[in-house]
Amino acid sequence: MRVLATSLVAGVVIGGTAVAGATGSGGGTAPATVTVVTTSITYGSAATIGVDVAAVNAPDGTPSGIVDLLVDGSPAGSQSIDGLGHTDFTVNGLGAGSHSVEADYAGDTVFDVASGTATQAVSAATPTITLTPSPSPSAFGQSVTITANLTDAAGPVVGAVVTISDGVTVLGTPTTDASGNAAITKSNLTVAVHALSASSAATANDTAAGPATASLTVNKNDLSIAAPDTAALVGEYAQLAVKGTAANGGTIPPAVKYQVFEGANMLIGDAALNSAGLNNLAVGPFTAGTHTLTLVTIANGNFNTATSNPIAITVGKSNVAMKAPAVKFATAPHTSTTSVTLSVVVGLAPGAVNLGAISGSIDFQVTGPNGTVDLGSANLVVGKKTSKASLTVPTGFGGGGAGTYSVVALYSGNPVYNSAPSATKSVKLKS
Repeated sequence: MRVLATSLVAGVVIGGTAVAGATGSGGGTAPATVTVVTTSITYGSAATIGVDVAAVNAPDGTPSGIVDLLVDGSPAGSQSIDGLGHTDFTVNGLGAGSHSVEADYAGDTVFDVASGTATQAVSAATPTITLTPSPSPSAFGQSVTITANLTDAAGPVVGAVVTISDGVTVLGTPTTDASGNAAITKSNLTVAVHALSASSAATANDTAAGPATASLTVNKNDLSIAAPDTAALVGEYAQLAVKGTAANGGTIPPAVKYQVFEGANMLIGDAALNSAGLNNLAVGPFTAGTHTLTLVTIANGNFNTATSNPIAITVGKSNVAMKAPAVKFATAPHTSTTSVTLSVVVGLAPGAVNLGAISGSIDFQVTGPNGTVDLGSANLVVGKKTSKASLTVPTGFGGGGAGTYSVVALYSGNPVYNSAPSATKSVKLKS
């Protein structure tokens, strides 16, 4: 739409009444008219404002000189008119709405000053809106940033409220920044194809826009599960420090469960990770030796199945302790052939775990002038806290003659206790 406004100055005509006007800058007194021509624009576009200065009386000729332009009362430029009394002003940065325009002709040696006014209309722009999720596709539990961008002919749209939705569910209402971006971050999107959309509310200079749409596929995430090697004693439970880790920076909900296997044998069928992806799990009891376990997650809608690397459980026996054997000869004087009774008491070693009765056998040996002689063995008699074994050897130490003899008791061990030697008993014989 073109808007024309004309003002007559002879001095100045106001409301159709002539009043005295000032003399032109060059001393001229001939009356002139100023016509301002505007065309409606959209926000972000430049306004071209035409100004025509003409003589009221044709014999006076064509005005020359300077025109000053005011928009909303503020200076917007100063230009010379051409030989036809015309000039065009280009004005940028006008907001949406109506703006008052005034053109002031400064006069010349012939023509007096004159002014003209008009209205510049600026309509709101319709911005362009785009929507981008990143990363896309994503994995369950992974943080996804969903960004809407608004631009118009002036550049980024700042301060617009954007509604970002997943289907009919509103995910957030961020506001555009200096770059025209409005973003939200989500890490709880379900495994599915999500129909995302974004719409912006109107601002002072822009209409509402949208919806922009985008599709986001959230896939199952990969998961790793592990536990460090550990140790335990026979009859005890091994403590596994289980840790699950989601790939892609994802998080693990407490619903993730796993199973524990030794070979093909399932030991535990339904263990669960906590909200931190951790679980301290007691497994066992085990027999002595090295046991190899694996952890296998149970398939669910959010994670792919995962199997751990082998986990070694080293299972040891508890320890016993024995003082030196007691040595009692049947007659005196004691010789290497005198009948002798040997006995020893077996108990738990300091700090050892009590795994039940200490059963098994004791082998008695003597080392003397004739070397080491195996004197025989006896079964332990189990008591409340200790066990005892005794052996009578009618032939004594085997006839080695005079000298120093060392007697030791050797515990055989059993499924829960390690074998062990006793302290040594030293015996001196004269024959």
